[in-house]
Amino acid sequence: MQKKAAVNLLQFALLLFSGILFSNSMTMLILYFNQKISWSDFGSSVDPTNLMTGPQLIIAQISGQIFGLLLPAFLVTINKSLIRSELSPRLFKLDSFYWILAFMICFLPSVAYSAVVNQSIPLPEWATSTEDKLAELLEKMLKMDSFSDYLVMMITAAVLPAVSEEWVFRGVLQNQLKHLFKSQISAWLVSSIVFGVIHMQMEGVLPRILLGLLLGLVYWKTQCIWNSILLHFLFNGVQITAVYLSGETNIESNAFQSADLVKFLQIGAMTLFSLVPLFFISKKLGWISTPKTS
Repeated sequence: MQKKAAVNLLQFALLLFSGILFSNSMTMLILYFNQKISWSDFGSSVDPTNLMTGPQLIIAQISGQIFGLLLPAFLVTINKSLIRSELSPRLFKLDSFYWILAFMICFLPSVAYSAVVNQSIPLPEWATSTEDKLAELLEKMLKMDSFSDYLVMMITAAVLPAVSEEWVFRGVLQNQLKHLFKSQISAWLVSSIVFGVIHMQMEGVLPRILLGLLLGLVYWKTQCIWNSILLHFLFNGVQITAVYLSGETNIESNAFQSADLVKFLQIGAMTLFSLVPLFFISKKLGWISTPKTS
């Protein structure tokens, strides 16, 4: 079983690399046909995202999600019985999902606290410049002047990432790491860390790791990938809706732009208080077993 899992992960990594390479090539072609670059720029150090408009960035994002994540996950799923058997459709229980959603809401103060901690960590110059560039690109993409722009962004940044990332990081990666390590906990931790780091945003790596831990825990305990997909969609969708209604494209960064003592204490207190409902919800869902007494 370990050997099969290792082979599956290696093949999956190759598929992901090929998909990302194909998606990047499509991005370069978009710029070429729009006369932004020449043939000599292919294979050079030119960063195509600096030359792209908001709509072109959205197309590149959709292409990356489909060819870089969804297609590799689909191909490895249909060709590997070990993965396919563990991703078979399971009954989605709406009454249980209400409690799972409540669990996520109670867990959010912990994510917020980790964001404050992350903001207090000094970053090297290369990481800071990368964050500034990502913020600029995000601002281009999140410019929504109409309701149709909002719907496009919901599909681009909420629906597609929820399906593709959960399929990749939970449905394939976490499942195969479970067989490779012979440990649910190790697979859960490693896949969550990879999920947080792969986004390449150092200022938000800790909250993304915690979000990965939450989604991985839900998938582990329920064995229903639709639970983690819906939670992921709601998490992204609420942020996009907030941006659309407020017109502010950097809500996340503004919320934690200063990590002073008062903010540490306020969010830290909320995190501590949230532990109580988290415990009772976990018992309600059967995630915590009560020891039997003789």
